Amino acid sequence: MTASKTRKMLERCMLAVLLGTLNFVSIAAHAQTTVDLPAQTLALSLSQLARDGNVNILAPAALTANHDAPALSGTLTLVQALDRLLQGTGLTAQKRNESTYVIERLPAQSGTAPPLAAEALAVLPTIAVTAPAATEDLGFAARSSSFATRTDTPIADIPQSIEVLTPDVLESQRDESVTDALRNVSSMTIERAQTYTAQGTPYIRGFMAPVLINGLPVALTQSDIPLSLPAVALSRVEVLKGADSILAGSMDPGGIINVVTKTPQADPVHRLTVQTGSYGDWLGSLDLAGSILDDGKLTYRFVVSAEHADRNFIGYDGQRDFYVAPSIGWQDVQTRVVVGFEQHTSRVPVAPISLFLPGGPLQSSSPLGRPDDGFMSNSTSLYYDYTRKLAGSLTFHSKARYDAARQDFKAYALAQLSPGTSSVGIFNAQTDQIRQNQISLDNNLQMKIHTGSVKHTLLAGVAWSSDRYAQMPGNGPASAAALPSPQLPSIELQDIAKIPTETDVQATLYVQDQIAWGPLRVLLNLARSYVWTTHALPGSASNSAANWSPGIGIAYRMSDAVTVYANATHSFEPQYTFPAFDGRAPLPRVGRSVEAGVKLALLDDRLTATAALFRSRQSNPVQVDPTHPGFYVTSPDFAYRGVEFDMTGRLLPGWNVIASYAYSNLQTPDDEWGQLPAHVASLWTTYDFQSEPLRGWGMGFGIWARNRYNATDSQEAMHPVPGQARTDASLYYRARHWSTTLSVKNVFNHRLYGDYALRDVELQPGRLFYLSSSYDF
Repeated sequence: MTASKTRKMLERCMLAVLLGTLNFVSIAAHAQTTVDLPAQTLALSLSQLARDGNVNILAPAALTANHDAPALSGTLTLVQALDRLLQGTGLTAQKRNESTYVIERLPAQSGTAPPLAAEALAVLPTIAVTAPAATEDLGFAARSSSFATRTDTPIADIPQSIEVLTPDVLESQRDESVTDALRNVSSMTIERAQTYTAQGTPYIRGFMAPVLINGLPVALTQSDIPLSLPAVALSRVEVLKGADSILAGSMDPGGIINVVTKTPQADPVHRLTVQTGSYGDWLGSLDLAGSILDDGKLTYRFVVSAEHADRNFIGYDGQRDFYVAPSIGWQDVQTRVVVGFEQHTSRVPVAPISLFLPGGPLQSSSPLGRPDDGFMSNSTSLYYDYTRKLAGSLTFHSKARYDAARQDFKAYALAQLSPGTSSVGIFNAQTDQIRQNQISLDNNLQMKIHTGSVKHTLLAGVAWSSDRYAQMPGNGPASAAALPSPQLPSIELQDIAKIPTETDVQATLYVQDQIAWGPLRVLLNLARSYVWTTHALPGSASNSAANWSPGIGIAYRMSDAVTVYANATHSFEPQYTFPAFDGRAPLPRVGRSVEAGVKLALLDDRLTATAALFRSRQSNPVQVDPTHPGFYVTSPDFAYRGVEFDMTGRLLPGWNVIASYAYSNLQTPDDEWGQLPAHVASLWTTYDFQSEPLRGWGMGFGIWARNRYNATDSQEAMHPVPGQARTDASLYYRARHWSTTLSVKNVFNHRLYGDYALRDVELQPGRLFYLSSSYDF
């Protein structure tokens, strides 16, 4: 064979290989898939398309921020879907490699996007990019959530009431803690008068609510870990109404709180914040984030915060707080992993508590105890969050968290007035030492399948947690002291009861199916939870309980703006720690809740609202046995029912609002009165001035109000706690790289009380001032 013939044969072989390669590229670019995207922002549509197509779409926020995308459904290629989403936007998608598309602005001389099929022949060097987060928020309004379903889901498609406090809400209010932020959500109550936790016990729809951090549950005695996080650590706070045992395992039927912390990201963040306020309060925080490598795959986050206050409004020693949280993340086309560490040390004064007397709460302007009464806590946490895309649409998700916590409590409690006088009080010294270690783990598999026009998102997994708990409560001798400024000695303990260490283990097996069929969405949940408790005391018996917890929800999109929904859920909570006099453990508390409502997405989805009717019932509750102290008896079933309304978003350019209202009442067989306010409403609104002379200036205004509710005094007689309203205001200026905010809490200096009272009632602060400034460098 001559050299020329050999050369021609080689050229033909190379051409065949090249054509085959181009044909493969063409097939990949034109592979068809079922697309089902609602009308929403362009950024969110591109994000969902990236996940469904298992590709990366780099969409800079500066290009997509002011564009909306039409509803898109049908069997389309990725190229066709991109062309339709970008039509009329002046943007185009450039293909960089087989799994990467970059959104760019069209050249000025070009009026239409060039077809992507032609671009497929020019493959540029590989770059590492990621799709925008599906949980993108629009100011106060949240578009979607990965909390309720463990997958990024538009909130309109979730057949359950879920409220999200976005970073813009948290920043605009300058909230001091998570519990401060939760007052924006309907049917939320924080009880601090009868608790040994620094931040109080949250209730939703009248029932104790479990608290999660980044989707992993924490023990009730460790709820302070997420609830006491400083504002700089928070990404968002989510509240899901009703039971959801695939998230929390055993629980009551009211709802769940999820606190989401900040994570590593490629977009750079360099923010320094300083704040000063009433009673010598000083706070400084630093938030840093960005890429470690040039390709953007390796990222980091570093958050640190420190606070010091001389005293609180009534004279207790002020708060001391230090928090540091470094984390690192890695993300490529198929893998995302985040590993982080948290260290939080704080000293928090006790909640100012007043004894409820027949004439009303005892008024005091000084501590009803010693100024150094309070909580000392220290927590150390390690966590990881790992996601891996497997074959096809199969995705594996694993996350775990370890918390080691210590809390020391020391305080005086005003038990009663000395007989025959109202100027001398009887005080009991109380202490509590808690040492706790908890491990939480969640592993699941997610898969998307299509059966004709019906789309399924299947989820199956197992959640496991182990909580080792040691407690040593103590009581000192009673002391008599003059009011209103008692002088009390240091607490000397005489009676210390060391409770044997116990270990609580919970395992939950769960499956979920999200069904989408045209405008119809169906959510099916089924969980099987197992709970075990063992004690370190030799010879002590172990306890266990298990139960099924099913749930179903249906949502129907009547239009792009209106969705109606309904759900029914089931929950259970073991009660073997409440022994009966006959030695038998009470049956688990069983909860059943039903809800129906409507969700609105108005003004191009920038204003969202949810209105709901609900009824949550609990069977087998226990109460203290009146004839056998130290034991418990089962009481009749009871239920809370009511109506809720929540609204968040932007009404007009520059005008943002978050508002809520809830009415609820207690239903019991003997018509007992409830100890929660029946009517609670909140409003917070901000306005950024739009005229050029005032550009950058803005103001905020808020009011939180409730009606009166019932409480029992020291003689077990019923009395009403008066209704009240609190008004807040702020004035701020925002420039490109810095901002300053002056906040005033309780503008009119009203006398305020907590939302729950039983013999004791919480006293809340009068007028407070805060001045804070942030600088982006």
